[in-house]
Amino acid sequence: MQNEATLTRTPSPKNTGPKLSILITHYNYNKFLSSLLDNVKEQSIKNDAEIVIVDDCSDISPETIIRQQKYEDLNIVFIQNKTRLYTKDTRLVAVEAASSELVTFIDADDRFYGTSALEKHVNEMICNNVDMLHFRTLHRTRSVDDAPPAHSTWHDPFAQRLYGDEIFRIYVLNLCPGHTIWGKIIKRSIWIKCMDFAKSSQVRRYQEDFFLMSLLLSQTQSYMGSTRIGYIRNLGPAHKHSNYVKALGRMATNYYMLNELVPYFIANGVDKNIVGAFESYVNDVLKTNCLSLLNGVVQSWNLSHRLHDDEVNEILEKMHEYADNETFLRIMLTYIAM
Repeated sequence: MQNEATLTRTPSPKNTGPKLSILITHYNYNKFLSSLLDNVKEQSIKNDAEIVIVDDCSDISPETIIRQQKYEDLNIVFIQNKTRLYTKDTRLVAVEAASSELVTFIDADDRFYGTSALEKHVNEMICNNVDMLHFRTLHRTRSVDDAPPAHSTWHDPFAQRLYGDEIFRIYVLNLCPGHTIWGKIIKRSIWIKCMDFAKSSQVRRYQEDFFLMSLLLSQTQSYMGSTRIGYIRNLGPAHKHSNYVKALGRMATNYYMLNELVPYFIANGVDKNIVGAFESYVNDVLKTNCLSLLNGVVQSWNLSHRLHDDEVNEILEKMHEYADNETFLRIMLTYIAM
């Protein structure tokens, strides 16, 4: 990961360091950012928190939104990537810029639940001195843009309290539930343990959280689940081509997980049976995403005819956002061999 980012930091309202770093990775989400910052302003922990916003070369910089007078009381750190890094490496930039030992991610179109849940979770984590606190997420979905939202709980914690090797074992044997970076507070020191390996990975985007959370949980020594809701995930209507576009990125990430994470786990002494179960699960996910890609392409282009050159070029251009041609050829050959 190479990034000569521009960092600007607003002085903290307090002399002491923040209890929590709220990390926001941003790309072309300007229409959501003001609402998110308004949500952060409502949080009871705002005076004990810093907000690290990393923009990954958006078409229009969000800095004019961030510098509005109404956000002057927020301790905001703004970083502008000089080159496009994509989601995984932009998350790593945010972690490295954080000054608190406790960090939590929120996507620009999501929200924290209520006004006090975040502070209560931080205090609970500090009181119990755990590496990771995983809270409940509320899933808010709109079938169409102007429809009222439907709510459901989603990505609940996978245990109440776990220690040592049992954390990764339970995570894997339960088919890797809740593998998002958001919806959790994690000690920055756990991130730093994984930083060099995470930077070296070829994972770019789509299921990058699956990669990162699996890596982090393999290094976490104490895990705590909370029954309180702390996060609202917003999902809008499905967009055209979304199935095959997401499948491209997921296939690449699954492939790198098999070729990078599995050897990493073995080298770091993870039980071979658990590594085998993890490998089997990721293989199944890879198969599913390969099928999703093929089905998505068929639906998108109605392949009753031979693909035109411009259609082939569009597919290849989209692939390059996630991996090179050789990697995708290897993925498809692996899938055929399955």
